[in-house]
Amino acid sequence: MKKLLAILTLVLILTVSTACSSPPDAAEIRPAAEALIEASYEINNIFFGEGLPAIERDSEFAIENHVYYMDEEGNYDYIAEDCPYQTTDQIKAAAEQVYSADYLASLYETMFVGVADEHAGMLYARYLDTDEGLKKSNIHESMIAAKRVYDYDSMTIVKPSNSKFVNVEFDTHLEGESEIMRVRLTLVKEESGWRLDSPTY
Repeated sequence: MKKLLAILTLVLILTVSTACSSPPDAAEIRPAAEALIEASYEINNIFFGEGLPAIERDSEFAIENHVYYMDEEGNYDYIAEDCPYQTTDQIKAAAEQVYSADYLASLYETMFVGVADEHAGMLYARYLDTDEGLKKSNIHESMIAAKRVYDYDSMTIVKPSNSKFVNVEFDTHLEGESEIMRVRLTLVKEESGWRLDSPTY
């Protein structure tokens, strides 16, 4: 009897464990994946694309207000006053609604601190908080050639995946082009919900 009870207990434990580790259905994960991808376009542009809008150095506003009077040859431009992001903390708050903490950890160093590379030299931070306001580097070039469009109807869940970590694949194409490329993205479940663990551009 004790042996039978032990076997039944083990079976129950294995059943629960398997259920907990099973990935969600595609219909369940799709709304989160779709919302995250759509929100990622803005974050991608901030980090990898043209970046936040800055005050043009030769603009009438900059000249009349002497915005760059003491910084004519600087590598950083002030972010436009009507931009919704005016501090690095505001950028981070938006990014953390889309991408995972692990993915953002190394990105933050590049974007907000800068890194020294033995081959490329010093890679300056893209954004800096200053007493005068948020600044953006004007020496960074866009890494995004075109927006990547995802066919959400083509989404499939692929291995390895579980209840906290899901790999999904989509048919995609670059905006303005017809070539289809199958792209895999990883989503991880954090305390506040699903987050992308890989870039979408």
